[in-house]
Amino acid sequence: MPLEESNNNDDVFPALLSNVNTDERTADLTNAVDSLQEYSCFGIDIYAQALEIVVQKLEQYNSRRE
Repeated sequence: MPLEESNNNDDVFPALLSNVNTDERTADLTNAVDSLQEYSCFGIDIYAQALEIVVQKLEQYNSRRE
């Protein structure tokens, strides 16, 4: 079965959060995660740590908005 050509290009736009100081959030993340620490799994563990912090911050942001 030949591959069908299709336009699988989807646009992904970053979330726009009003009243969020991105410089402050970047500093928080930089201070919380040492990107030069020893890693395993090609750095996936560091990525997961950073992602967990971002999710927590978003949950805090959303809970304040409600």
